[in-house]
Amino acid sequence: MPDVNHAALQGLGYWEINKLHYHTGTPVEVVFRTSPEPGDDGRLTGTFVDPGGEQGVPELRDNGAGSHTLSFTPEHEGYYQLLIEQEGAASTHLAKAILPVGHHLHGALSPVGSELELVPLDWTGWQAGDSLRLRAVQGGQPAAGVAVTLFYRGPLDAVHPVTIGAGGEGEVEFVLSQPGFYVAVARAEADRGGPELIASLPVLVTKATHRTHDHHDEHNHNAHHHHQ
Repeated sequence: MPDVNHAALQGLGYWEINKLHYHTGTPVEVVFRTSPEPGDDGRLTGTFVDPGGEQGVPELRDNGAGSHTLSFTPEHEGYYQLLIEQEGAASTHLAKAILPVGHHLHGALSPVGSELELVPLDWTGWQAGDSLRLRAVQGGQPAAGVAVTLFYRGPLDAVHPVTIGAGGEGEVEFVLSQPGFYVAVARAEADRGGPELIASLPVLVTKATHRTHDHHDEHNHNAHHHHQ
């Protein structure tokens, strides 16, 4: 199990994503976990953005003990972006997840428009050794100077967190050195005061294989290449 007790991630809600891709017409269910203390997780609201940029509202189910299930049925192939806004007294956590619907997807993503977010410059089925390039965006503008930290949550031996200050275009680049679960986290002061803004994005990384052979893809014989 990923280690969720890392001090810097303490109290920060997180996604449990255990699938490499999803399919159209089949319900997608993703769990978001918060502190198990009742009333401690603030108010949660969920939205999703489909590959065409249209917004929708997923069903949000409270399972108790800090577990919440978000579900929706994707109608299109491409990247769906799922966003939870977790409002607490001291901070607002904007937790985004990128869900591939279909096979062999690769491409750029647009911002979903939250107050602070990490926007990948490209997205693919990540493998160990790949470089992850993100842009920190605040209020629709590149957030130069914002600190972005990449945490490793397991299951292999600990990879130390790496923090990079975003460059002039808000860009940071990390190497995904091991397979497993990562989460990128950015923190910034809110534009008009108020609670601190925290943006997070999970990254699921598999072992390095040849790109042309998706060993993890049991449906490979049915797969077609999709480029966006």
